[in-house]
Amino acid sequence: MGSGKTHIISRIADLMPQEDVLRFTRITESSLYNWGEFDLFQKIIIIEDLDGLKEDALYALREFISNQVLRSSVTIKDKKENNKSSHKIVKGQFSSLSATTKGETYEDNMSRSFLLAVDESKEQTQRIIEYQNRRNAGEIDRNEQEKAIGFVQKEIFSALFI
Repeated sequence: MGSGKTHIISRIADLMPQEDVLRFTRITESSLYNWGEFDLFQKIIIIEDLDGLKEDALYALREFISNQVLRSSVTIKDKKENNKSSHKIVKGQFSSLSATTKGETYEDNMSRSFLLAVDESKEQTQRIIEYQNRRNAGEIDRNEQEKAIGFVQKEIFSALFI
């Protein structure tokens, strides 16, 4: 039985302020370079499967996390349809959350991340099942649960953007 990494990432993302969350199944090699200058400022980028990113996309993500800016030389057409070089900048003070099935992560990615492992033990699975059974039986106070979610959202927002 797997840990359901996509489910876990989705549940964590649900606790974050939704207006700030951008969820991606994949990121292409050049997509981070193509956002507007401030489109990713104070956003939370969710990447459901880090394993699916190609090396160029991982490189862009690493550089973006470290420098909070991506600079690229691009070709655009002028008014006469002639090719012309231009400078494009994307700024992004952002947080990211991603999942991987790999037991080890590329060292350059690790130094830019907090790594969390999933408890896949039988005991943890049993605790989850018991909680779900109690919730489904109405033994969990929904208002208290919503209050706890609101508290977590507030704390996450504070931690991400201080």
